[in-house]
Amino acid sequence: MAKQTAAPNLRALATHPLAPFKHERVVVPEWNNATVIVRQLVAGDWVDYRAAIAKAQREALKSAFDGGDEQTQQLDRMSRALTVADEFYQRVGVALESEEELPEGFRARARKEARRLAAALAEAASDAPAVAGNVIPATALVLVRTLFNEDGTRVLLDSDIEAVAASFSDVHARLVDKAFELSGISLEKPGPDGEPVPVDPVAEAGNA
Repeated sequence: MAKQTAAPNLRALATHPLAPFKHERVVVPEWNNATVIVRQLVAGDWVDYRAAIAKAQREALKSAFDGGDEQTQQLDRMSRALTVADEFYQRVGVALESEEELPEGFRARARKEARRLAAALAEAASDAPAVAGNVIPATALVLVRTLFNEDGTRVLLDSDIEAVAASFSDVHARLVDKAFELSGISLEKPGPDGEPVPVDPVAEAGNA
């Protein structure tokens, strides 16, 4: 009589924090050859990563505006104008959807103007000078969220993000790269000359 195979513990599989996601054991020579588990980012991690990147960009813009030179003043004016224009565009869109009594001819012209404004907003935003922010806290967040022990518990807590950012090194960066790789994100792609160039993980994932 053939020996029956024990049924898997479905509840354990369904509730284990690593089971549904890609993960990989990584040996870290610099940490006394410790073995850790790196897991891909989940949806909530991406949301918080994007928020941390946005915060870094806002802080960089604020710092740039405080400089007072001509370029940053121009950037400040553009930013304020884009905010006002975007709010107006949103209000126009709401009005077009809610005001059914508007004459059809006016509605068509307003829609055309709204589309023109949207295109102008996109063009102005693409022309705005880039301001680099400090992304290390956001990158530290990725490490904190994706580093696991063998039993499926996290190695680090969100309260550790500041300490990890303060001591961020090539070792941390290597583990973060692995988390992005498991998430299907390449941190480099061929440039126009065929040489690899870095890419933004958020943009590469289609979450920008």
